[in-house]
Amino acid sequence: MLKTSVLTLLLMSFQLLAGELRPEIHIDKEATVAEGTVTLGDVASFKDIDGDEVKSLRDIPLGEAPLPGQSITWTSSEISQKLRKLSSQEFGFQISIPETVKVSRGQKSIIASDIEDTMKSLYTAQFKNARVLVAVRSMEKILLESTDTWKLDLNNDRAVGNMTVPIVVSQKEGREKRFWAQANVRILKKVAVAKRMIEARSMISESDFTLEEKDVTYLSGSPVAITDLNDSMARTTILPDTIITRNHLERQTAVRAGEDVKIVVGDESFLIETRGTAIQNGYVGDVIRIRNAYNKQISGQIVAKGQVRVDYQ
Repeated sequence: MLKTSVLTLLLMSFQLLAGELRPEIHIDKEATVAEGTVTLGDVASFKDIDGDEVKSLRDIPLGEAPLPGQSITWTSSEISQKLRKLSSQEFGFQISIPETVKVSRGQKSIIASDIEDTMKSLYTAQFKNARVLVAVRSMEKILLESTDTWKLDLNNDRAVGNMTVPIVVSQKEGREKRFWAQANVRILKKVAVAKRMIEARSMISESDFTLEEKDVTYLSGSPVAITDLNDSMARTTILPDTIITRNHLERQTAVRAGEDVKIVVGDESFLIETRGTAIQNGYVGDVIRIRNAYNKQISGQIVAKGQVRVDYQ
């Protein structure tokens, strides 16, 4: 039976706490690669390692790929020597290395960077004004014939964080094969962040917040736009370094009874603006009663402060 040696590189100045997740790199006994340089990502999978770190580790070169139809075999000692670069890392990994690693030259393949580039393009189109980071942690080996095509089978409502990514390869005569990759998607965005503690029921001023790029992947609530903070009041206490969301703000009355309002009728192709008077108070999104210039009562939805949209009949 083939024995497996475990190389543990402990690069931290302190011991990992008991029960804490241990970063792991598992190197396969066999791998099939395309032309060029064989990297750690071609022969290994990663567990409990941050997405940015995975991308750096995956690019560590191990050697040149064999010629087409040929293979090379590395021993565990040779692999260990090739991973000397890990000694410069700031934290430790447990690395599982089999006694030998056989690397064969295959056909055209789909590699992790292909998946990352495609996902980044799709997610950037959805998350406007944000920076998207994609890291493939592990994936099946996918070899393509010259006539094969492939795509990612992702839902329109794109998930973020850790996920399983379906990859569909279309072959001759309409046949399809499905493969899988494990990936992590993070969304970074410039948002309003509290500079100091903001008391509940207090008005928010420009000196209370700053704009910073933050990871909003798992943020609960929608970050506020700067325009939302104009004349806004804190609904609850906001602690320093907290991303300010709509949930933190008191809903401000957009229209008050007796106020003059702009009435908008129609859509982009046919638009009429006139004036009227609000009969009820309301917030943005509320439907209220208003009186138009002909003293007739009608209903409309508040779309902005002092502005009501009326459906055209």
